[in-house]
Amino acid sequence: AEGRRRLIILPREHGAWAMLCVPYVIGAGVGAWGASETLGLVGVLLLFMSRPPLALLLKRKMIDGGFGEVAGRLWINFLVFASLGTVVFLWFALHDGLWQLLLLGGVGVALFAFHGYFIFRRRERSLEAEIVGVAMLTLTAPLAIYLDTGTLLARLPAVLWLLNALFFSGSIFYVRLK
Repeated sequence: AEGRRRLIILPREHGAWAMLCVPYVIGAGVGAWGASETLGLVGVLLLFMSRPPLALLLKRKMIDGGFGEVAGRLWINFLVFASLGTVVFLWFALHDGLWQLLLLGGVGVALFAFHGYFIFRRRERSLEAEIVGVAMLTLTAPLAIYLDTGTLLARLPAVLWLLNALFFSGSIFYVRLK
């Protein structure tokens, strides 16, 4: 089993799955769960699955000075998942007129790039990197509210994001104190 290479690279961080999905479910729970929330969750999961191959590429580039022999497979994994996830949210913007998704996506991309910087610098386990990661993952709470209500720039999405980010950031400090 060790010699076989996996075709799809799944995120290994078990807590990250919870930090991604729980805020989404809480945000979707503000209204009635429907087709938009289900499709949004699919988009979120696709984008989440694009992170591990990119992280491996960044690590390999830093260690070896190149991307390594499996770079093609890693790039395909990253691009397929990132593209499919992006298409889901572009569909929402074009079909339902949810253009503020571009603002939310911009925040997500900025946090993703900032987290990628920490990975590239081999500091992905630093306190700062983990807090940025939590902020990025918990963006799903305001996303779910926006998909349900069409309202992003209001108090509830911001407060829900903050509360989820603070709650899940607590686990970082708990683990570090242990």
